[in-house]
Amino acid sequence: MTIRSFIKDFFASKPQAAPSDGTEQQAPSEAPVPKTRRRLFTKYVALFVAVVCVALLSNGIFDVFFYYQEHKTSLIRIQREQAEAAAAKIGQFVKEIESQLGWTTQLPWSAGSIEQRRFDALRLLRRAGSAR
Repeated sequence: MTIRSFIKDFFASKPQAAPSDGTEQQAPSEAPVPKTRRRLFTKYVALFVAVVCVALLSNGIFDVFFYYQEHKTSLIRIQREQAEAAAAKIGQFVKEIESQLGWTTQLPWSAGSIEQRRFDALRLLRRAGSAR
């Protein structure tokens, strides 16, 4: 701390008494900033920082919300596509079983004995293991 800054702070912190001889005192070249002005500036800075923080926070919350909605929509779309693919595979599997069982149901009941039908069923099971 220099002497000049010490004197400046000393005179800025204590109000000087008016001279009694009636002469006017010279004002220093740099007028000190009053405390009320400093407090007001601090309040405005705090208010500005608070407004910026609220704006950034609300923007972040909206971003997270919209990202969540978009992500949920894309997951639903993917699950729907997977369900449609699984349904197509199941449908194809059932059609294959129908085509493999079709030739056994087309035979008339009177044609062949029970043993012949049993032999046809075993042959079908060997040919199409998925029909079990």
